Amino acid sequence: MSEITVAEAKREGKVLATNGILNDPSRAGQLAYQNVPDDKDTGQKPLSLTLMYIPQAATALGELFVAGYEKMLAPSFGYTIADLTYADVLQGRGDQETLSLGHSRGVIVQKNAFDIAASNGYVNKNLSVQSLGGGVEFEDLTNAAVRITTEDGRKNITYTYMANDPVPVIAAGSPGDALAAMLEFSNVLATNNSAHSCYGTGASGCSTIANPVPGGPVPTNQNQALIRVYRGGELASPSSSISGRLP
Repeated sequence: MSEITVAEAKREGKVLATNGILNDPSRAGQLAYQNVPDDKDTGQKPLSLTLMYIPQAATALGELFVAGYEKMLAPSFGYTIADLTYADVLQGRGDQETLSLGHSRGVIVQKNAFDIAASNGYVNKNLSVQSLGGGVEFEDLTNAAVRITTEDGRKNITYTYMANDPVPVIAAGSPGDALAAMLEFSNVLATNNSAHSCYGTGASGCSTIANPVPGGPVPTNQNQALIRVYRGGELASPSSSISGRLP
């Protein structure tokens, strides 16, 4: 990865990703590439993407505090630098085709950035949204995104999560298996292949992968019933994987 300026991100950010908590730059980039869908023209993952990296806090508790602030308090007491920067880059894309890609805390940043940009009058009907394992509930994310895409673009807003992922189920309140999610929490903290890290094309050792592809990592015990996909705020697939493509 190479660092670029905000101005370059606005020009080059056809895929504009942002990361979750407890990610160093390498891990954030790895997850962003894992989660990005295939390009509709090539049928393959894009050769590059733009990642707005949110640096780690000094402690895990600090990470949770910042994420909690962004989720519950930022709209009332002031948005974070991450929220404001993502909104700025998003608006800098104008009406160009853009994929907003968020995972975990990054979905909170997406939601806040959409609200900021919409409050500034920003509209982009060519915006697509992919949110995975989000720290905000799927309806809240969808409602914020629609303010930018308009109702015409509602179908291009996709929220995917595992029913046993504690971040969307416990922290955000999306429907799922709360007991299984609680039991999965230790794996989220200790491994790179918990339910929270197996979105997109997954990783080695994932039990269930949201969108397994030929030649990619092979799930050890694929359970399609765990995969929840909402498009435009409506449940599109309670038992099959997402097959999104870039705009």
